[in-house]
Amino acid sequence: DLDFNGRPDLARYIVERFAVLLDDHGIRALMDFYKCYRACVRGKVESLHAHAETVAEAEKQSSLQLARRYFQLALQYAVAGSRPCVFVFMGKVASGKSALAAALGQETGWPVHSSDRLRKTLAGTPLNHRGSEAERAELYAPAMTKKTYELLFEQSLATLREGHSVVIDATFSKREHRDALKKLMAAEGCDVRWIEAYASEAVVRERLVQRDGDCEVVSDARLEDWKRLSADYEAPDELSPEEKRCILADGKIDQVFGTLLKELVVR
Repeated sequence: DLDFNGRPDLARYIVERFAVLLDDHGIRALMDFYKCYRACVRGKVESLHAHAETVAEAEKQSSLQLARRYFQLALQYAVAGSRPCVFVFMGKVASGKSALAAALGQETGWPVHSSDRLRKTLAGTPLNHRGSEAERAELYAPAMTKKTYELLFEQSLATLREGHSVVIDATFSKREHRDALKKLMAAEGCDVRWIEAYASEAVVRERLVQRDGDCEVVSDARLEDWKRLSADYEAPDELSPEEKRCILADGKIDQVFGTLLKELVVR
């Protein structure tokens, strides 16, 4: 109930007090399971109420909204437990990372911080504007990249300190940026879960070609940039299997996202 009403800090306080006063520190691990279970039960009850024949339409809609919120909360417990966590979606150009990050944000309600959007916001450039070669050179210069990642980390940290998990969408093609985030979050006491998306060459090429006709695309990367950007990508070999999940994102986003959720479930 406290989590549902926006006070995860009080929820964690109560659980910690139970663990200390009862001298039962294993209660922390069990609590996430039961909170997930109860959220599912609440969501089911509200769903059934929303389909009752004798319920007024306004009340049905209210119950549906409550059901969605409870199921959303249950998913949060399933993939992150009760403590704020950082989910980083990284990978080469057109790997599917942004689509997966957006899907996790939508299904959990967690904010998604995108490096592509932040970079253009910092530069005062419209999100869907792809400038000239000279403009792009300035936009993606090392100094601007440094500012982008600094703001990305700053915004993510602010979200975590509010008690919420956060989704980060960025290439993280350089180890220095990955190390910087790990160091920052270790000092904050937050876990970082890395998801590296990848796709076959044929799918990547197809996606990059399709970007030419899509005015809603934020990323400036196109087919002519693919080889150069791929060569610049430093593989995250320093991340252990416990830290990182790799996901093949060739298929439809719903199917890939379903597979990913099974990988993310806290066991």
